[in-house]
Amino acid sequence: MQKEIVKVNQVSYKYPNAHSNALNDLTFSVYEEEWIAIVGRNGSGKSTLAKLLNGLILPDEGEIVIQEELRIQEDTVWDVRKLVAMVFQNPDNQFVGTTVIDDIAFGLENHGIEKQEMDRRIAKVLKIVDMEKFTLHEPHSLSGGQKQRVAIAGALAIQPSLLILDEATSMLDPIGRKEVIETIRNLHKSLKMTVISITHDIEEAIHADRVVVMHDGRLIQTGKPSDVFKRNNSLEEIGLASPFTTQLASKLLEKGIPLHDNHLMQESLVNELCTLLLKK
Repeated sequence: MQKEIVKVNQVSYKYPNAHSNALNDLTFSVYEEEWIAIVGRNGSGKSTLAKLLNGLILPDEGEIVIQEELRIQEDTVWDVRKLVAMVFQNPDNQFVGTTVIDDIAFGLENHGIEKQEMDRRIAKVLKIVDMEKFTLHEPHSLSGGQKQRVAIAGALAIQPSLLILDEATSMLDPIGRKEVIETIRNLHKSLKMTVISITHDIEEAIHADRVVVMHDGRLIQTGKPSDVFKRNNSLEEIGLASPFTTQLASKLLEKGIPLHDNHLMQESLVNELCTLLLKK
């Protein structure tokens, strides 16, 4: 049985002076080596959940437990942050070093890592995110996708059990978004990293192992991407669109084209259409 990395148990949270809860009785688990995508429109509670998972705020009710024994509370926050690393929406807000290597070193110094071990980790994580050629570049001179890859490298350097990406692709152009999603896929596949992607980008979420759909601070649906995103009507009712390829496949089916799969990936839809054309 897989190890439970995160347990969110009946968690509710209300911001000061707010009229209603940002989260309501939220319960779900994340397991070792799993990639979870948490999706929902603005105001669904996704970013509040991200802050709770990293101890930036604490639940009003319920509890969040990391690795089956560490409960997130005021006196455990720094222990939690050794296990849970977060990459935010705007990487510029995270950079403090004058060069890429200095920026990653700063985070390691804060964790008391010795110089020799620090150098080893920096070289390793920059290679993982394919940024080893940019060690002496100023972070602010990089492209959006490169900045996020450096931010991911900095998070990986502390060797967390869980990596959280809070809207990490939302400010990127299509090329940068593709770079970051590919980096996450490689981390998950090669390092067996446990990942939580908090996103409103459905095209990012389709790559995850499991999708959690949130609305008005509640979990309303969860399952494999192929199961969640084929329910077009239920997503549209809460303001979320299905992946483009799923929408296109649905339209083609309505036109009488005999497709056999619930397509999430562009490649699979193109391949089936090519096969159909070759048969004619």
